[in-house]
Amino acid sequence: MTISKLSLRTHCMNMIRLKMKSQTWTTTFKLHVRKYISLKQLSKRTKMLTSDVRLIPLMKLGQVDEEYSTAMEIAVGGRMAHIVVDDEHVASTCIELLKSSNAGRATFVPLNKIVKCPRSLNLPKDKGVIDFAINLIDFDDEYLNAFYYAVGETLVVEDRSVANKLIGKYRMVTLSGDLFEKSGSITGGAVRKTGLKFAQNSDSEID
Repeated sequence: MTISKLSLRTHCMNMIRLKMKSQTWTTTFKLHVRKYISLKQLSKRTKMLTSDVRLIPLMKLGQVDEEYSTAMEIAVGGRMAHIVVDDEHVASTCIELLKSSNAGRATFVPLNKIVKCPRSLNLPKDKGVIDFAINLIDFDDEYLNAFYYAVGETLVVEDRSVANKLIGKYRMVTLSGDLFEKSGSITGGAVRKTGLKFAQNSDSEID
């Protein structure tokens, strides 16, 4: 059974297990889970969405190796909590449900409308450049464009010294979580855990 057809009960149990595996159960993550569950409950009650509708937080669709975990959290940022749906009609229905129930706001990623990932990306050959972020996330092929939406052509590099040589040419993130925007801005410092993250490839599979 694919994740898009999992029951609400299974979705909730998976999120609870993610909570138990994380040492940081933050307010941001709690609000995200409540919003996600409220959408499923509302759609069931109003019958505006079918029971097997695709309604999946981006962070549940990918896995990364532990060594790239921090870099991926920073590269994707708040888009971890954006909700992948099949099309703009599902997104519109969800937004109406949120409005009518005063349940807050959410960002939806309609798979039929988002920008498509280029067929090839040219990786710079500079020493210390690891790969494009999108190549370091494991996900089903059907979600390629969703992850391109999330990270674009962000490069993962070893450290700031590597990024400094390429600043202004690429959006980059270092293994320790320093973010270099293509515009030239640099964000860094102590990384605060938000609770929003991909599962790690070394983790046991959540069923």
